[in-house]
Amino acid sequence: MSAVPPPRANTRLLLGLVVWLVFWGFLGTISFLEVRALVSLSDTMDYAGQSLDEAGQTLGALASIPLIGSGIRPAAERVQELAASTTREASASRTHITRLSVLAALMGGVIPMGLGVVFYRGARRRKASPEG
Repeated sequence: MSAVPPPRANTRLLLGLVVWLVFWGFLGTISFLEVRALVSLSDTMDYAGQSLDEAGQTLGALASIPLIGSGIRPAAERVQELAASTTREASASRTHITRLSVLAALMGGVIPMGLGVVFYRGARRRKASPEG
C-alpha cells in the first residue's frame, strides 16, 4: 500500500503553525534583547554612583583643612549618601531589568508559541477523529 499524501488542509495548518512559531519566536527574542539592553542604564548609574563616592571622599578630605573645610563636611556626607543610594538603585534596577527581559520573552514568545502548538495538535486530532 502506498502512503497517502496529507490533505491540503493539513499542509496549510502545518504551514500556519510554522509561520506562527517563527513570528512569535522572533518577537520574543527581540523583546528579550531590547529589554535586556536597558541594563546599560544600570551600568551608567553604577558608574555615576562610584564617581559621586570619589567626589564625596575628596570633599571629605578637604573638610579637614582648617578655615576652608568647615562648611564642606555636611556636603561631603550628602554626596556620599547620594553615591551609596545611586549604587543601590543601580543594582536593584539591573535585577528588575533582568526579570523583565525574561517575562518579555515568555509573554512575547514562549507562551504564544506553546499555544500555537496546542492549537495545532487539537486541530490535528479533530481532523483525525471519525466525526471531523
